[in-house]
Amino acid sequence: MRVMVMVMVMVMVLCLGTAAAAKKKAPEKKEDENKDDCEKDRSTLAPRKRNLCNANDLLFMASRKNTRKVKKLLQQPDTAYLITYSESTGKKKGYTALLWAAETNSTEGVRALLDAGSVVNHKSQSGITALFLVVENGNRDCVEMILNKKADPNTFTENGYTPLLMATWNRSPEIVKLLLDHKADPNGSTPDSHYSPLYLASKMGNSVIVQSLLAAQANVNIQTSWGVTPLHSATYWGHYDIVNILLKNGADPNIQEKDDYTVLHKAVYYNFPDIVDTLISAGANVNLQNMNGKTALHWATRNHWLDAIKALLKTCPDVTIKDKRGMTPLDVAKATNKSEIISLIEGHNAAGCK
Repeated sequence: MRVMVMVMVMVMVLCLGTAAAAKKKAPEKKEDENKDDCEKDRSTLAPRKRNLCNANDLLFMASRKNTRKVKKLLQQPDTAYLITYSESTGKKKGYTALLWAAETNSTEGVRALLDAGSVVNHKSQSGITALFLVVENGNRDCVEMILNKKADPNTFTENGYTPLLMATWNRSPEIVKLLLDHKADPNGSTPDSHYSPLYLASKMGNSVIVQSLLAAQANVNIQTSWGVTPLHSATYWGHYDIVNILLKNGADPNIQEKDDYTVLHKAVYYNFPDIVDTLISAGANVNLQNMNGKTALHWATRNHWLDAIKALLKTCPDVTIKDKRGMTPLDVAKATNKSEIISLIEGHNAAGCK
């Protein structure tokens, strides 16, 4: 009994103690003490902390295309600090507010940040500039604004792309012209594949860009890492108009790729008779052999392209040339039992065609 009484007393003491503690009011904290420093009245902050808060806000607002708040932040003290402040982590490391405005395609944001004195040639960690971004977005007005602020049009990203390469890839002739007018290098190419603007424009069949690049002294015979010229590229894709433009500007029809294919080989292979005729007229050597020893006539015979065979035979080719398998074009025709082709080659009079 005595034990039970003692237990009850102890329980009552504990309950009374807890109730008393609950009645005690916890000390109140001032409201500002629960806030991040940047959420406080910034006029009360030290200049360094205030600038840091404003700079981070500027990056955020530019990334959200909030031009009104960007302009408001640019009215704060120490603008020079704000416009040079950049992202410190992540894929966008090195992005300033100008780069964010350029990436989000904010024309007014770009204008405001340029007027505030943003560094136009600043590069992110991956080598991206504001000019590259507005070119990528196809924003001609921003391209012109940035170029007029003396932006360098010949910077490379870490992947080896220039603004001119990007404009060409995007099929943006007006932007290409703007860049070239501001001394963009028409021969700047990617580091590994050596893709040049003229190669890309020829591949895509954009005659306006091709002509702009050639007018800016682009190397008409520039080659990729595989030895492919713009003329090869235009031929592969059947761009007859581009082939003509390139040839008129001095393209060499006899340059061979690393596997020794010429443009004539490819024109025959893909059966572009108009291009075949044009290349022959431009002086393409019909007897050049690829790495397997085949001439254009071998390919025409193998693929049974009668028009190409007739066009090639008119040029007095050497029909006795053998490929690495020891076969002449006539042997190829006989192997496939194409009587009409056999007759054409057998009836070819080399002496009479000269």
